[in-house]
Amino acid sequence: MRSDAGAAALVAAGAEVHRGTRYYAVAEEGVPFRDIAGAIGRRLELPVLSKTSEEAADHFTWFTVFAGMDAPASSEQTRKLLGWEPTQPGLIDDIDKPGYFKV
Repeated sequence: MRSDAGAAALVAAGAEVHRGTRYYAVAEEGVPFRDIAGAIGRRLELPVLSKTSEEAADHFTWFTVFAGMDAPASSEQTRKLLGWEPTQPGLIDDIDKPGYFKV
């Protein structure tokens, strides 16, 4: 979640909190890890390679669990309960811009 998109959703949530409800301020659902890695690789000029599960475990070590997770987030409930709509670019469009990884 981008901080500005998340902030807008949280401001709306502050006015209308539903106890025990989780709010997700995401523009799209189910962005594949491969697409995220591809955008990062392009912008950092690093090769992005496919790996078997075993190769990925050796390469990522402790991060393997997170890299292999299928944990899509949906903003459907956030949109419905809070009337929130994303106004920022989606994840890939955002991180695939020149300058995103500038230090």
